[in-house]
Amino acid sequence: MRKTGNALKAGVWYIISNFISKSILYICTPLYTRLLTTAEYGQYSNFISWQSMLAAFVTFDLSSSVGIAYIDFKSDLEFHEFISTISVCSVLIPMLFSLPVLLYLDEFVTIFDLDKTHLFILLFYLCCCNTLQIYQAEQRSKIRYKLSSTLTLLVSCGGVALTLILVLCLQDNLMGIILGNILFNVVVNIGILRAILKKTMVIRWKYARYGLLISIPLIPHILAGTILGSSDKVMITKMCGSEKTALYSLVFTIAMIITMFASSINKAWVPWFFDRLSNGDDISIKNAVRKIFPLLSISAFLICLTAPEIVWILGGKNYLEAVQLIPPLILHCVCNFVSTLYINIEFYTKKTFGISVITVISSVINLLLNWIFIRGFGYGAAAYTTLFSSVLTLIFHLYKIKKQKMLRIFDNKYNFAALIVTFAACLLTLCIYPLAMVRYCLMIGIIVVGCVLICKNKRRIYEIFMR
Repeated sequence: MRKTGNALKAGVWYIISNFISKSILYICTPLYTRLLTTAEYGQYSNFISWQSMLAAFVTFDLSSSVGIAYIDFKSDLEFHEFISTISVCSVLIPMLFSLPVLLYLDEFVTIFDLDKTHLFILLFYLCCCNTLQIYQAEQRSKIRYKLSSTLTLLVSCGGVALTLILVLCLQDNLMGIILGNILFNVVVNIGILRAILKKTMVIRWKYARYGLLISIPLIPHILAGTILGSSDKVMITKMCGSEKTALYSLVFTIAMIITMFASSINKAWVPWFFDRLSNGDDISIKNAVRKIFPLLSISAFLICLTAPEIVWILGGKNYLEAVQLIPPLILHCVCNFVSTLYINIEFYTKKTFGISVITVISSVINLLLNWIFIRGFGYGAAAYTTLFSSVLTLIFHLYKIKKQKMLRIFDNKYNFAALIVTFAACLLTLCIYPLAMVRYCLMIGIIVVGCVLICKNKRRIYEIFMR
């Protein structure tokens, strides 16, 4: 069985590496907006949108099957053969998808609204983009956090460095930025694929079938999730104008800090969780959630508490009117984390089709609510419709897990008591935003308590970072 300490250590390093990686991307955004004209930045945004949406779709997101495969394939040889098979499939499948695009190039150029050269670059990237995800999923399954974290930082820093070099060398800044972000990532992916195949050069249909049966049902979930994440902004632009979209986009980005934090925890949690689940160790699972949930809740409350200052630093005084939207968006992210706890069970039982059905239903409901309430109450309504949709998603997943008779795995009374307290605390900040001194006292109190806890657990913290 995996040690809890190793999983905790992995979680800490995933959070740090992901935070630094995302921070680098945020820092580069104002640089790109200054290097490119408005039209060029629009083309770049369109390219990135297609890149993120198609990357999971054309590879069938095969990396999502790695965690459960590590449990099912007991021997190292079987698992390595599985990794080899899906790594090759993640290259061959995008190649097959690329054929009709190349045959009907002009039509697809119109559909994607991309320059032909940019479309070729995108297709090349899609054929090479998933090996890194598979390899990192393998490393996380084995709780080898150092290499996975290093690769995350390497791809981000290397991509930015290459981008700056190409921008200086090429006259076309847009091409320099697109190539810089793509090429370094592709080189890393090709290097990893070579290392995987050098270790185990095996392609077996049974492993491909295993991975596809888990990942293909998730494609609607991925597409619906993408729509759910972008529909708010599109509808606000249509109904309220681009200025309101800018306000909403900034606070949504701030709320995503919690999603990034929760995602990092989940990546470390899943291998340990599957291991405990396969051994029937429900007690350890319940105890672990009791430690994770308060950490997430306090982080959510602290971001809500400091929201005016965060918005002012990132956007300036013109964005301060959107501060009121941060608590509901933060709670949306917290709800998604709780849903993920139960979704992990669906991955373990290989009941992944239901995940897609629930996400599609929630996305449709969110679109309808946006259409109704943004018209009636303005752009701020989108934050609350998003929160409502995430609560609904959580209820749907609970019902599904109850039907599978696996609700016993978690201490559900504790989970929902903690969720209610988090809701109350975060929504309370809406009332105290005008009371600066009250907020500052609460911030200082949380910081003091945090420092005391760090001092009391300094030996444990030292072990996490240094050993």
